[in-house]
Amino acid sequence: MGRTEIGQWASSILTEIGERVFDPITETGLLVFDLDVGLTATLIATGDGSIVDVVNELDAASPLFSSIDDDIDSPDDTDYINNAIAPGTVEYFPLLTDPPEAFGVAVSATIRARFRGFNFWGQSLTLFAQLYKEDEATTLSDEITVTTVLANSAFSNTVAITFTGLDTSAGKPAWVGARVRYRWA
Repeated sequence: MGRTEIGQWASSILTEIGERVFDPITETGLLVFDLDVGLTATLIATGDGSIVDVVNELDAASPLFSSIDDDIDSPDDTDYINNAIAPGTVEYFPLLTDPPEAFGVAVSATIRARFRGFNFWGQSLTLFAQLYKEDEATTLSDEITVTTVLANSAFSNTVAITFTGLDTSAGKPAWVGARVRYRWA
């Protein structure tokens, strides 16, 4: 199996680990919000929330956020996060920067992610994302599929996916301390 890496929100050299699929993400987590006041806000990872079987490029469980906080347009593929084991309950909740002062409500939100497949042996792995309030229990969007990885690849894969089911009635207080839940399956 392999791994998908998410770095700056993707990246780098990993040790082969038998029959596991890994999905490294290098630049992940740049969330672009269109706001009701005609502004656009970009929120990035600024801290770690709950972590279950996700590690950084050093195979350490924390900190993870600093491995995915670079600008996706100027990626650093030497740091990334990835699922530490074969899919099961593999998830990570990075804390996002607080919304700008002029934030009223979010009209739409798009996630941009850069990733690669590593150590794939004929199977697939899907990376999902969902927006949550600070409590990591109250959702602010539906869960979306960011990507399905079918083979080994370089960190040249970049996607931009718009969240569905966005809570457009949630004002700024709901977005303070918000998180993205990444789930590998």
